[in-house]
Amino acid sequence: NSQRDLSNAIGRLEEARRAVDQEAGSLYATTVFLHLAQAYRTRADAARADVDDAVTYGLAGLREHAGDVLLQGSDDRALHVARRGVDDVNAMVGWFLDRGREAAAVGAIELSRGVVLYAATAGARVAEALRLAGEDDLADQWVAGKPGAAHAGADPELDSELRYKVIQAIEKSPAETWLLSPPPVGDIAGALAASGADVLVYLLPGEDGAAGLAVLVDRERHVRPFRLPGLLADGDSPAARFSRARRAADARGLEVAGAAADQAWKDFLAPLGEWAWRTAV
Repeated sequence: NSQRDLSNAIGRLEEARRAVDQEAGSLYATTVFLHLAQAYRTRADAARADVDDAVTYGLAGLREHAGDVLLQGSDDRALHVARRGVDDVNAMVGWFLDRGREAAAVGAIELSRGVVLYAATAGARVAEALRLAGEDDLADQWVAGKPGAAHAGADPELDSELRYKVIQAIEKSPAETWLLSPPPVGDIAGALAASGADVLVYLLPGEDGAAGLAVLVDRERHVRPFRLPGLLADGDSPAARFSRARRAADARGLEVAGAAADQAWKDFLAPLGEWAWRTAV
């Protein structure tokens, strides 16, 4: 039956997880953890602590994914890896919220948000973090031969070894907090109070017809979700049209005058702003 098959699949994934745990700098950790978390969410057997396991491995997978993106050798490569690994973050966040795991939901959002930031600044923060940790030699190795860079003759084993050394150094340094650890809800509430703001709002777009989601964190540490039916980012939505126009402009920018390339996507800004106001405000 399907439940037996699912349990068998979880057993195999747990074997893979144990193998990943024993392999320093494994390139498969993200995939294994995220698939295992999804399997636990699907089975959702309270008697077997599936909710706890889904939270544990979901956040572990997102954290590994953030590290994967952070350690890419170029912005283009980082963006490719970022897009590939977190397709189910919105589903994960909604599942956590539905089961009263608000802190885990906020952690998942923050980790996925960090992935976007790392994709825009691939490698820059790594060398800085290593030097702040006193690992100047390792920082030089990182700058000289970043793992994941697209170059002929790259040695996957050397990539894995360098990745492991870098992650180990970062995890033992203060940089781990601002690179790979999401801020807890209490810290977010404290920052809101210190800045005079009332609430932080995360917007998660819906896909495949599912409603989007706003997740609000206030200075009293309350986490509240709100469904936003119009917050869609796929198909022919204003956000999707803007993204396509921006990517097309980036591609044409190498061949045509910069002003002409810019105008192609700037024309979408006004309707995008109007849509965002109606949808989220």
